Amino acid sequence: MVEKLTDFEWYKSLYGEVVTEDSYKLRDITFTPTLVFDIGANVGIFSSFARSLWPNVKIVAIEPAPENCNLYRRFQDMSNSIL
Repeated sequence: MVEKLTDFEWYKSLYGEVVTEDSYKLRDITFTPTLVFDIGANVGIFSSFARSLWPNVKIVAIEPAPENCNLYRRFQDMSNSIL
């Protein structure tokens, strides 16, 4: 059984793209958003990164794949989140 997202082989490359490389340029945003939409949320790496930058942000995550939704709910902070 998977104990954490990092147990998945694909996690490091996805994390690297979204967080390490900051492909969405979240660190460049010069204001503090109150609401973030994560469309195609996958397992929530973008959501988690956004929450790390803005701890009080409300996140609306949309993910059509049930398995990814289950992983999102299991491993992401669901406070102030709608999935």
